[in-house]
Amino acid sequence: MVRVSHPFHPWFGREFLFVRVTQTWGEDRVFFVDQDDELLSLPLGWTDAAPVDVFVEVAAGPVPFPCHGPDGAGPADGRPRGRRPRV
Repeated sequence: MVRVSHPFHPWFGREFLFVRVTQTWGEDRVFFVDQDDELLSLPLGWTDAAPVDVFVEVAAGPVPFPCHGPDGAGPADGRPRGRRPRV
């Protein structure tokens, strides 16, 4: 089964019988069968068959280093924020 995961697609949340993933029309597409046994396809990224994006997974986690100083205002290394003055 494959689920449509694109939030603006009219089939969002519906599940279909998965057939295969193939590169067609210059992009990876998921082919599936609907309730009328018709072979249809959608872009891979619009379904839950797409692999997990590693950047999105890492970005959703905790920050591995402090981004601000102890007072919560400036950089953790104590340098002032903003541009350096021109010399």
